[in-house]
Amino acid sequence: MVVMAMLAFTGCQSDDSYRNLVPADAVIVVAYNLQTLLEESKFTDSDLPSKIEEFLDDIEDDALRDKCEAILKDPVEAGIDLRKPIYCFLTPDMTGGIVMKTYKKSKVEELLEAIRKGTDSDMSRIKEGDGYKYVTDTDIIIAFNADAVLFLVNNAEERKLKRKVEKLMSVDEEDQYFAQDNPFDDEKAPISAMVSGDILNISEVLDGMGSSKRRRMKEIDGVLKDMFGVSYEDVRIYGKLTFEGNEAVVSLKYYGKDDAVTKKMEKVVLSKPLTGEFAKYAPAREGLIVAVGIDGGKYLSLLKKFPGYDEMERNMEEIREFIDIEDCIASIDGDIMFTLTDYYPNDWYDKPSNFGVYGSFSSTSFVNDTLLMMVDAESLGDGQYRIGNGDYRSYVDVKDTQLCITSRPLTETMGSADYSDEIKGNLAYARVELPSKLLSDDLKQLNGLIKTVTIKVPNALNAEIRVATDDEDTTFLETAVNTIEKLVKDF
Repeated sequence: MVVMAMLAFTGCQSDDSYRNLVPADAVIVVAYNLQTLLEESKFTDSDLPSKIEEFLDDIEDDALRDKCEAILKDPVEAGIDLRKPIYCFLTPDMTGGIVMKTYKKSKVEELLEAIRKGTDSDMSRIKEGDGYKYVTDTDIIIAFNADAVLFLVNNAEERKLKRKVEKLMSVDEEDQYFAQDNPFDDEKAPISAMVSGDILNISEVLDGMGSSKRRRMKEIDGVLKDMFGVSYEDVRIYGKLTFEGNEAVVSLKYYGKDDAVTKKMEKVVLSKPLTGEFAKYAPAREGLIVAVGIDGGKYLSLLKKFPGYDEMERNMEEIREFIDIEDCIASIDGDIMFTLTDYYPNDWYDKPSNFGVYGSFSSTSFVNDTLLMMVDAESLGDGQYRIGNGDYRSYVDVKDTQLCITSRPLTETMGSADYSDEIKGNLAYARVELPSKLLSDDLKQLNGLIKTVTIKVPNALNAEIRVATDDEDTTFLETAVNTIEKLVKDF
């Protein structure tokens, strides 16, 4: 309800020192830029005045109602600079927090006092700290000074929360997240976030896994340490959400707790760059494309070190006379691509999908002998085979070290488009164009909101996800807001 008022807010301060209240041990940090979100969404709501009126009518206390009216007219009255990013965080002791830029300390004080007097909350009177003021409520402390507003929540004892506030408000560099690590390079990004591998050590997270999963996680971590010298505890993931026309773009960056770990992570590559040799078979119409460049020898070496591999080997004994799985994995050398078109989830059996599996191998004998031994294939000549009959038949095409398994002969057109430029050079690539009839009638309003999803992994430390709407003339956020409004009205 304060959306339009926020857009009218013009006050802004350039100092970023307020974010130093984000603690150094945070395992999650999320930054929200409300200004960018609101500007790009172009949010309009003809019912906004009536909604605001309803909100104000529900406030019984006159002073609190007057304060809320003032804030809705000018958000500066809340005392918070909403044009600076708002940082949310979580620490290992499950303390959640929000850090905001103070615009005017006296306004923050007025708002807290109005809330205390005008509601039934257990909020305390404003108290004095060392260079800051604060209030307490059940499991909550709100501290503020001329630079920042800090909101902490935890079900710990009040004195423990007070000690945490004292530590953070002292602004000791050792306790600052941004003094130790600062991946937030784009302050204007609508949403950005950092997640640390340390989150897996939080007791509440571990308790939710169960003992067997925790044990397996420790075993896998041991393998990673042994092979690459990297533990999940040392890994960080930074992501940011931006908007480009009718696309929402999520950019991911993987890095270590220090430069030495990051350099080790760069070497944890089991894939090889895609050549795009099968890209000409990628479908142009609604469908799915997944392509990965694989070094089978590296994958097999890693797989053999993982806990449980011996048991997996024993389970494979029954099929070993038909195919050697280890030989199969080791022989993969280059592009592997999977395609799927004409898929209808509600009519899966009545309308068979068109599919394709394409792969490059290092062993000619493996392609010609091992795989073809598994099927009762009818030779069509020139390295082509047919398996099965009717709607569920498939075709095998063998060319030296290349193997293609498709639902129709490669000589038949599938309305394909050459995605070579899109695919080539990435370690992995995926693209899905959703069929227009995928959704039921009840959710038909969502058709077009997400038309295509594209994922690119250019190297070991970066990835990009693009989500595009059906309307190229309208921004992604506009389309999303309009779609949500329609859904709310319909329901």
